[in-house]
Amino acid sequence: MTQELVMDATAYDLSQQTAEIMRRYNDVFQRHDPSALAELGG
Repeated sequence: MTQELVMDATAYDLSQQTAEIMRRYNDVFQRHDPSALAELGG
């Protein structure tokens, strides 16, 4: 695998992780439940 493909795969993984965190944050915000933010801390 070339370095470029590895970098693309890494960027894709990070994008997917960011999208998931944003989705979860939005769910918490919509529920008005700030205590659920603790689960986003990892």
